[in-house]
Amino acid sequence: METSGSYFEHVKRSPWYRELYRGIDRAEDAPPLDKDTLLRILAAHFDPAAETEGVYLVRSGGSTRKPLVFPVDIRENLQQRDILAAHLRQEGIIKPGTVGMNLFTYGLMYRTASILDDLLERCSATSLPLSAEAKNADVYEAIRQFRPGMLMGSPSRLALLARYLQENKLRAEVPDLLFGGEFMLPSYEKIFINEFKTLNIYGLYGSAESGIWAWSHYSKEPGLYRVIDPVQIEIGDADAEGFGQILITNLLRKRFPVFRYKLGDIGRLVYRNDRRYLELRSRENKSFFIDSSNMYLDDFREITDGTEAFQLQLLRSEDLKHIVRLLLVKPLAEAEKEAFEECCLQQMRALMHLSPSLVRTEVKLCTTADLYMNPVTSKIPQLVDLRD
Repeated sequence: METSGSYFEHVKRSPWYRELYRGIDRAEDAPPLDKDTLLRILAAHFDPAAETEGVYLVRSGGSTRKPLVFPVDIRENLQQRDILAAHLRQEGIIKPGTVGMNLFTYGLMYRTASILDDLLERCSATSLPLSAEAKNADVYEAIRQFRPGMLMGSPSRLALLARYLQENKLRAEVPDLLFGGEFMLPSYEKIFINEFKTLNIYGLYGSAESGIWAWSHYSKEPGLYRVIDPVQIEIGDADAEGFGQILITNLLRKRFPVFRYKLGDIGRLVYRNDRRYLELRSRENKSFFIDSSNMYLDDFREITDGTEAFQLQLLRSEDLKHIVRLLLVKPLAEAEKEAFEECCLQQMRALMHLSPSLVRTEVKLCTTADLYMNPVTSKIPQLVDLRD
């Protein structure tokens, strides 16, 4: 198998990275690649109309104004899916007789739903491609008609379906559940077991820039993911427990490479019985996931500029909706406050482009005393996750 050193020599010859890695001889000395740097490289060097062969375009997170849309070589992309599908078959996660109801996202260049349809077919399984936008009543009728053995989607979307069943006193027993695009909250896991009678929970993990390259028997080993061999993982700035920034190099991606790419998640490497696992812990403190959408604090800069302070709070309502609440500290006359909050709220909704059935957005002017303070550090974070 190719080493990171030889792959780095290939990366340095790419017109995308000649300037970034100029004068750097050793792979271990290359600076980690982040989203902002990659956005600048794409803007300067990538034009799909100029490519002599077609590409597979996939969107990463970010605002509607500044999305990261990454190109992938079509053959390399299919090769990676073949490798992943072989593991999913071998481990009995997706069997040839599986009927999988696909409630992942498809739209605005998010490709998760179509990727899962393809993986099901590569495992000789059957897909029910409903997508995240399907109405819960229609999803329930499809469950009754086709009796799927697996539900597939983000934990947020599947939780809304579970809540619908609960409120309407309906039954839908589906033994297997496969999730991705978000972290699994303990409260979600509980409602899945109660409402779907879930026996096995599996997870998939990856990114737009590197594809899907890890899988988990989540109900047996929560947070632990097996990784396909061609993906190399480093942990940057690790703490005493080994947790740090996850850096990815995908040796399969030659046409549009990324080297030591910062995913924005915190994790560590674990070895058991000569097997490599990635243990996930959380997002970095400047970004968050909702339904496969990866948002950064910088995405909210246009709204927060000019304020004395701000805080973005993530909460959950009783009906399992996400609440994204933006608290702004900005002295204004009483007569101006309502119009200012409404203007910022409209900017928030346009920015996040998430379904109102899944997310409720709120904007509120406040004082510094109203911001959440970490009781341990006595610091006021700009992003605080209060979900579970």
